[in-house]
Amino acid sequence: MIGNVIASTANAALEGFGVGMRESFDSATGYEVSPVRSMIASILTIVIMMGLILFAGKFLWNSYRL
Repeated sequence: MIGNVIASTANAALEGFGVGMRESFDSATGYEVSPVRSMIASILTIVIMMGLILFAGKFLWNSYRL
């Protein structure tokens, strides 16, 4: 769930910068997503998810009391 939100946010950010867009006459918008853009969005999603998991894990580890 949160991974989808991060991935769509990363795609929107990349679209804002025009990264990975190439002209295509087959699509309705005239543009198609290149594999590079998908790869960058996937890497950003993985890095952000790992950061969140590590932060939450450290918090849970340090706040555990017997």
